[in-house]
Amino acid sequence: MANRDYLPGTKTLFSSIEQNGQLSELDFTVICIGNLSAADAPECSDLNTTIDFIDASELGGFEYNTEILKRDYKYINQNKFLIYKLPYDEPVCYVDADMLCLNDISAIESFDPFSACINLGGDPPYPINERPMFNSGFFIFQPSEETFSDIQEFVTNFDKMTKFGDQRLFNEYMYTERGSDVNILSLDWNVTITVKHYRPDLWDFVESEGIKFLHYTTVKPWESPNFSDGLHRYYVDKRRQFRYRDEIEMWKNYHSS
Repeated sequence: MANRDYLPGTKTLFSSIEQNGQLSELDFTVICIGNLSAADAPECSDLNTTIDFIDASELGGFEYNTEILKRDYKYINQNKFLIYKLPYDEPVCYVDADMLCLNDISAIESFDPFSACINLGGDPPYPINERPMFNSGFFIFQPSEETFSDIQEFVTNFDKMTKFGDQRLFNEYMYTERGSDVNILSLDWNVTITVKHYRPDLWDFVESEGIKFLHYTTVKPWESPNFSDGLHRYYVDKRRQFRYRDEIEMWKNYHSS
């Protein structure tokens, strides 16, 4: 799922999967939001894999109560539920555009829907119905109009405040309605970049074992700090860029390759 701002991340993610994923077959799909279209992504034509661009409007809409979201910029995340309306009759892997594939992910072909990784980084491991919150940046799922309708009904009746956008709603739905279907994968499948700062011992472990997907939460390698966002935000972004400078440089190498 991407808008124009996330095109650099999308292209780099796909390129890294081609280079490192070792998958027997690849098909990429981008759900376009914010008037993004294939014509806006000529750099993606350099990839070896065919990419299908689907306008979000073709999949319909998703209704939710914006008042329960503590962060306004999370509104756009609710479009993610539209993936369940994709016209595919086999399991699909969803990956956020701010991720990088670093190692062999061929085992993904044997994972059952629904499979995801625990949400771990700067935030504590929040429990949802006595289960660990999963990170909604990476998961295996089965597209289904029926499931989409079920999620829509559940979210319509959900009234708890959340700062996680789609992630909290998704967790609440899965663990309440389909808890037995949730399969938690090892952390190496979705390592948020904040693990390096907040849990250095864990970072050393997953890095030595081999990170499969590195998730650039809190910092986007293609963006630069901007004074127009306010002085405090500018210096927070500068500090994050310095903190994760090696990982940002690695992303840039993949972007230019």
